[in-house]
Amino acid sequence: MTLSSSYNVKIESSLSQSMYNFTIPDVKLKSEGPFQHVNLVFLPIRKSVHQEQVTRASFTALTIIVLSMVLAANHATLVPVFTQVYHSVVNRGTGGESVGSADGMEYIDDVHRGGIRRPKSKKK
Repeated sequence: MTLSSSYNVKIESSLSQSMYNFTIPDVKLKSEGPFQHVNLVFLPIRKSVHQEQVTRASFTALTIIVLSMVLAANHATLVPVFTQVYHSVVNRGTGGESVGSADGMEYIDDVHRGGIRRPKSKKK
């Protein structure tokens, strides 16, 4: 009586394919007894930073960070502009006169002509 059976042995890995280069070995064997020795070679190689795949979330986060930095750097200019536009939209909807100029762009033109004037601090 022989115990002859064929088997297919395959490794499963939880390593990320985006961070490691590897091939999963697949071994087919035929067992002719209660014991069969098989060597499986699994050699994952870590990818360098340049080879890693950049996800869409990385680009989204980078865009949000850059926009936040631009808004933080220009908040003195942008807050009055957004306020002016908000008042123009609200007053246009109610039929009233808009604050500032008729087209709501007077403040922006002043900033481009002369810049924002801040009071100078006195040195001691």
